[in-house]
Amino acid sequence: MATAPEVERAIDGGHDDARRVVVDLTEVTFLDSSALNALVHSQRNLAEHDIAFRIVSPSDHAVRNVFDITHLTGPLSVVDSIDDALAH
Repeated sequence: MATAPEVERAIDGGHDDARRVVVDLTEVTFLDSSALNALVHSQRNLAEHDIAFRIVSPSDHAVRNVFDITHLTGPLSVVDSIDDALAH
């Protein structure tokens, strides 16, 4: 909750000439609703600028369950690895 605004600012502020933004959550052990909301807002903002957005969260990690339970795995383009994020 404390870092969600910082994450959103970092994602939204660092895409000047980007075609794709990848957020790697591989090492993240907890994701609350504030962070989830920040990711949804960032995805929407990037979509308005025709910038692809991918989230890396391996399927065997607890954080991936948050995306699965909230049915955001597809809409937020959650993938298992960096290679998957860069391939799509």
